[in-house]
Amino acid sequence: MLERDKSYVISGEKIIKLLELIEDLRDIAGDYANEIGTGYEIEEDFEKLIDEVLKSDIFSEIDFCQVTGQYTLNDIMERVGLKYSTNNNGKK
Repeated sequence: MLERDKSYVISGEKIIKLLELIEDLRDIAGDYANEIGTGYEIEEDFEKLIDEVLKSDIFSEIDFCQVTGQYTLNDIMERVGLKYSTNNNGKK
């Protein structure tokens, strides 16, 4: 199960599978819309979804060799939206 306060790494292979699943769902939804005669071009909605997934910062490329040599922990935490917790004295 995924948790909101955790960071996860997703491989390119998994992103491609996600996109393939969206494309399959687009095809099925389009066939169903044509079958029942709604006249609604649902495929365009799925194309927008695929474009948004591809543009998402969530799937930006990370080169771990560069990360270990060029970025501080603070840089990485800021990039993924994490913050240090503070103790009662306000210290990190």
